[in-house]
Amino acid sequence: MKLREAVTVSGILQHERVLQKIANNFGGTRAAGTPGYTASAAYVKARLKLAGYKVTEQPFEFEFYQEVTPSSLSQVSPTPQDYDTSTFTYSGSGGVLGGVVAATNTLIPATSAPSSAAGCATTDFVPASATTPQVALIQRGTCTFGEKAHNVIAAGYDAVIIFNEGNPGRTELVEGTLGATVSVPVVGLGYADSAALYASAQAGPTTVVVSTEVIAETRTTANIIADTQKGNKDKVIVVGTHLDSVLATAPTAFDGRSDYGPCIAVGFPAGGLFSGTDGLKTPRGGRDLRWNGRRCL
Repeated sequence: MKLREAVTVSGILQHERVLQKIANNFGGTRAAGTPGYTASAAYVKARLKLAGYKVTEQPFEFEFYQEVTPSSLSQVSPTPQDYDTSTFTYSGSGGVLGGVVAATNTLIPATSAPSSAAGCATTDFVPASATTPQVALIQRGTCTFGEKAHNVIAAGYDAVIIFNEGNPGRTELVEGTLGATVSVPVVGLGYADSAALYASAQAGPTTVVVSTEVIAETRTTANIIADTQKGNKDKVIVVGTHLDSVLATAPTAFDGRSDYGPCIAVGFPAGGLFSGTDGLKTPRGGRDLRWNGRRCL
């Protein structure tokens, strides 16, 4: 059997339908660190063992993050107003009612080209109040969102608003990742809203309320590795893909179908790609890899 003949549309759909059913049974997701992924891994392991592979697991820890409810950001005084906002990935969870304090090197109005380095050093902030909650307002630019957030936390602030820099093409609501979990709420804001909020804070006391609800914790998951029982172990053909799905927006079995759907079909046809007498024959060894946690990066 040729490799091209071993992969069929019906073979691909057979397994993707099973994964879709798993997603349906576990809240619409098979993301790493969830019961849906555990069930997906169990299905793949069982099928690989049935096909004659030696199956092992490679456990590892990762930072699990899930937004439970959308974030909110509102000005309480002097001018009550709700803002269009977003939660930064790996934000902390909680609600903070506090005064707005902008980084001392904020560039408003923005320059024509990106140049802001606001929040890239702890010295970019006046010392935070020891008694009253405060929310830092930071302009995008130069260093990473994560560096800005860590500098704010080190300076003693209780929540963070990161806003777009204001140059051409950098004015809309800013969204992004902090790279690792932080302890305080971190949300985004567009340039126009931020410029008005900055002006208000410069003119006098300005209070906002920031709210985020997330799950951020260390969880354990595993990659699935399957090796053929026979073949030349010094010359190995590797077939690999990711097995987990995203948490939201596209959590079904068809998330990533263009890569792992065909790989599933390749691994299982007629007793296995490399192992069965009715499958594709090769003198080489074979390794099938089902990576997990790709969606966590």
